[in-house]
Amino acid sequence: TSVLALYDDAPVPRLLDAVDVGMDRDTAFSEHERLRLGPGDDAVVTYSEHFNSSQTYGFHTVVFARRDRLSMVAQVFTLSSRGCGWQRAEDPVFKVVADPGRPYGALKVAVRVATSRTDDGDCGQPVPRPSTRTYRGVWRWEAAKGRWHGGSAALDRLDKQNQADF
Repeated sequence: TSVLALYDDAPVPRLLDAVDVGMDRDTAFSEHERLRLGPGDDAVVTYSEHFNSSQTYGFHTVVFARRDRLSMVAQVFTLSSRGCGWQRAEDPVFKVVADPGRPYGALKVAVRVATSRTDDGDCGQPVPRPSTRTYRGVWRWEAAKGRWHGGSAALDRLDKQNQADF
């Protein structure tokens, strides 16, 4: 369990809300800067991971505060792997862009998947071809429902592939 807590900024702080952002063994704020969704409205990205000798499993969760409550905007699962003679790294980028007519900007997520060869010598096993591919998705605020909605078929495909390789 890793708790993200929201407090008011009164002289005697009061707990407003708390959510468990611990999706895996090690949890921290991501290296991504906070995301400015709108004037005075920011989101943070938390990162939970664990790894073994050949894979790193990562859960990137975007959380924001609205009306003194924390809520999830998006979550992205990444799986980086390596084998004899190759490695694959999945690196997400989170960006907010203006979304005219909406109180919050649109959250754009791009996950770059890069497979490369390593200098491990001849292992007698097939080595994947080097490649780079980017999977993209967008989340937008739905005012009528009071929540974020989005993603993409591409990110869903990546998630299914990662779940199968997990």
